[in-house]
Amino acid sequence: MSFFDTVMSFFGGKGIPQGCTFTLSCSGQKVILPVTPESFKVGRPYNNNTLNINAIGEINMIGKRGLQTVSFEGFFPAQKYEWSETNETNPYNLVRKIDGFATSGKPCKITISNTAIAMYCTIECFEHDEHDGTSDVYYSLSLKEYRYIKPTSEVKNDTTGLHSRIAEAPEEQAVISYPNEHYMDTANKAVSKIMPIAEQGKKALNMYKMLVKSGKSPVGAVLHVSKRSLKLHGKEHPL
Repeated sequence: MSFFDTVMSFFGGKGIPQGCTFTLSCSGQKVILPVTPESFKVGRPYNNNTLNINAIGEINMIGKRGLQTVSFEGFFPAQKYEWSETNETNPYNLVRKIDGFATSGKPCKITISNTAIAMYCTIECFEHDEHDGTSDVYYSLSLKEYRYIKPTSEVKNDTTGLHSRIAEAPEEQAVISYPNEHYMDTANKAVSKIMPIAEQGKKALNMYKMLVKSGKSPVGAVLHVSKRSLKLHGKEHPL
């Protein structure tokens, strides 16, 4: 099951599940959306290509995954509504804060509770306007995944002349496995948050084997993942 199918499996075609909270954070600050958007859209390109070979014809070349995107729209209220998640009633406070995130030069993080979405990202587009005379501010927000790359040396890249991007990932991350999520998807999600890219394939396979052999379903449990171990149901497994 793909990541997108996993996310949509929670919805059952009826919109976002109850209790979802959208939180956008950056450099220790955060914005909790006061009104939960009606829906959101996840994109995950895989960059497959086709080639036409004379002796064979057209063939499909499997590519590497691209950067995941998340987009949604909603409004910032200018008055208190009973369904608001926060007491913020100055919509332009939130506009200024999100604009600050976008221009800070640092990655953000989008988290949508009760779903599998918790990713580092950049703000690609933030549009807002007023159009109904209530002073509520309507917005649309487009986010793109930010992937940390851990360098193996301080040598500059010969092609770009730039130093490798240094990861700022913490020593340990908490990951939740959701219903209908394949163990391998859980493993890939976990290692992508904490491991250098060069190590992710091997570590994800090791973690997948541990989840299968543990005999206990990880669904709903909090997996504490570090570069050295996986903690599940109170037991630590070395990676």
